[in-house]
Amino acid sequence: MRNMPAIVFGAAIMIAGAIAIFHRNFSYRVEQHAAQIGPEKIMFETRKVFHLPLWFSIPVTLIGAAVMILGARRA
Repeated sequence: MRNMPAIVFGAAIMIAGAIAIFHRNFSYRVEQHAAQIGPEKIMFETRKVFHLPLWFSIPVTLIGAAVMILGARRA
């Protein structure tokens, strides 16, 4: 029987690494403020950007592929 947890874990790491290769910047909202001046409503939001360098993404993809292949080979 193959080692299914290793295959699933390797596939997840490989997919995350592949996504990080093509989409290197992840932004997320930290806080949001709203102000109302007369009939107008103004909204402000603060965003942070998380950068994933290419030198990190490629090895993560390769490690995920290796874990997946080694998990499939073990009986």
